[in-house]
Amino acid sequence: MPRPSTKLPEPSLRNASEAHHVPIIDKMMILIDFIQASNGSGATIGDLVTATALPRSTVYRILNTLTSHALLIRSAKGSYTLGYRLVGLAASVTVEMSQEELHDAVHPHLERLAVETGETCKFSVLDGLKASVMDVVQGASAMSPTSRVGAKFDLHAGAASKLLLAFGGTKLFNDVMAQPRQRYTDRTLIDTSALSDELELIRAEQLSHDRGEWNDSVHAIAAPVFSASGLVAGAISVTYFASRDESAVEVKIREPLRTAAHQASLALGHYVRG
Repeated sequence: MPRPSTKLPEPSLRNASEAHHVPIIDKMMILIDFIQASNGSGATIGDLVTATALPRSTVYRILNTLTSHALLIRSAKGSYTLGYRLVGLAASVTVEMSQEELHDAVHPHLERLAVETGETCKFSVLDGLKASVMDVVQGASAMSPTSRVGAKFDLHAGAASKLLLAFGGTKLFNDVMAQPRQRYTDRTLIDTSALSDELELIRAEQLSHDRGEWNDSVHAIAAPVFSASGLVAGAISVTYFASRDESAVEVKIREPLRTAAHQASLALGHYVRG
């Protein structure tokens, strides 16, 4: 069985689109998320004010409004829990996404990542025993590698490929190991034990690196995008040409990549309780 996620890393960078948000709705979602994380025990106004640092009057008005729409329930003791109207809203959501819906949900985050890093960004999904590129946003840098939608890659080499293999479950791993594995460069991992150790590290860090496994001069970093079910829906990767200062390039890419993957996961309905 595919491996569900355990914890989605919180992004340290603010979403570039926040300038176009409605602040009161952002505050409303902060309160709803906190109440959801209470696991049914509820939260009082005092709890919410303390946890969020929002003004008490703002919290009070938002809670009253949400309660009036049956999105929250207020107990006799003054604690708030999620309302049953949310059940009806959730029932109207299609859990199984089409490929087009998946593409459309992830694409805006891929675009922002390409703008922020200046590098070529890809979204790849599992396709049998291959990683298939679903979407590509070319980097603005004149020195950014190119890629194409529909390209397929072996799962034992490459940042996105290894990430999909890492979260694909035991059967997928065994199926890939049963196939001949081509060594593309000196850095390509073809030994079963070495590859298994690499996949374990990828699962722990929720990041996958390619430092010349397909092409000596092309490197990449990938992060997982989780679906509402907690399974990995795909991998966002940033591809760049090898640099003399590899560590600096990785530092520049790592947090924007995590943020993009986090936001894309939220767009797919993924939520991890604190």
